[in-house]
Amino acid sequence: DGVPAEVRPLVLEVNALMQRLGGTLDSQSRFIADAAHQLKTPVSGLKAQIELALRESDPQRLHHGLAQLYVGVERLSRLVGQLLALARNEPGAAESLRMVPLDLAALALEVGMEWVPQALRREIDLGFEGPPQPAMIHADAERLRELLNNLVDNAVRYSQEGGRVTVRVALPGEAMARLSVSDDGPHIPPGERTRIFERFHRLLGAPADGSGLGLAIVSEIATLHGARITLEEDVDGVGNTFSVWFPLLPGPPAAAPL
Repeated sequence: DGVPAEVRPLVLEVNALMQRLGGTLDSQSRFIADAAHQLKTPVSGLKAQIELALRESDPQRLHHGLAQLYVGVERLSRLVGQLLALARNEPGAAESLRMVPLDLAALALEVGMEWVPQALRREIDLGFEGPPQPAMIHADAERLRELLNNLVDNAVRYSQEGGRVTVRVALPGEAMARLSVSDDGPHIPPGERTRIFERFHRLLGAPADGSGLGLAIVSEIATLHGARITLEEDVDGVGNTFSVWFPLLPGPPAAAPL
């Protein structure tokens, strides 16, 4: 406080820099702790499966053990990918965004089509509904694709077999574009609807192959885009609807009448 007035701006800048650095180090420490905690269990499981496979002499039992090992590696690979996505989309990642004008409806349709084979394997009716005109927003295409993939993955993963998942893009007002994904998954009580976006939070009774990271990644990416997330029951009363509301880019001015 007692520094000369001409030095005060420099002191304030250094203090601000140290505060940002402290926030970055805190985020890194949290990520490392989270990663170590989440990786410990699947790695231990893989080690045990390998030890069992090495002791097997029966070819059929050995084949079964290797199949189980492959499933474990797939789950671990998905977890690692989600941890990296979470680190990539930390709040301090705004400087790395590549924001461009983008048609939200076109991207949502494209991503939805990529999930059709997986939906068919679970006999899930995966549909898309979009507006008649482009829904132009300012977004990072790669991160928005990541957001969509996590929403659709969450819906397909937790919907009941033979259920329905619908990806929608709507223009409910002049200033907003709404991306929503509706599922036939377990009902999320109102008291859980805020916590569901926390890291590693999973509902009781949820399938064991979930990591509790998908919706946290969605939340981080939405925050980077200045978007907000809502969660409500699906319109048919079965399942849930996750919606992300993006600021809509202004359209060209209307032509003056002749």
